[in-house]
Amino acid sequence: MCCALVCLVPACSREASSAEGAAVTVAKVSLHLRSRTEPVTEPVRRQDQPELELELHLTNAPRGSTLSLACAWRAAEGQTVYHNAWNTRAIDHEPWPTHCRHSFEHDAPLGTWTVVMTQAGRELGRASFVLE
Repeated sequence: MCCALVCLVPACSREASSAEGAAVTVAKVSLHLRSRTEPVTEPVRRQDQPELELELHLTNAPRGSTLSLACAWRAAEGQTVYHNAWNTRAIDHEPWPTHCRHSFEHDAPLGTWTVVMTQAGRELGRASFVLE
């Protein structure tokens, strides 16, 4: 099962000083297995050691600037098991695709996981999936 929630971000990162008041928005959120492009809609088998990718398409991002983004991969109990952090390249088109990914080992905790992408501490998008 996969679901996605799209949120608006009221301000860009400090690196985007010329566009401080601009609102970065999210046009699309998808979670898929790295080897396929269709969304995850069924439980993911831990024994397959899957690599999942959360992909967002940003709009209204400041052209010529970079954004600092992060993803938290949270297990069923809510603890962050893995964290990604990166800066985008200079944004030069719209929508701007970005993603984070994580490979699950055979001993990853079972249950419903959530991955959340943030920018400057503000949630951009999230998806949930079941790891069995």
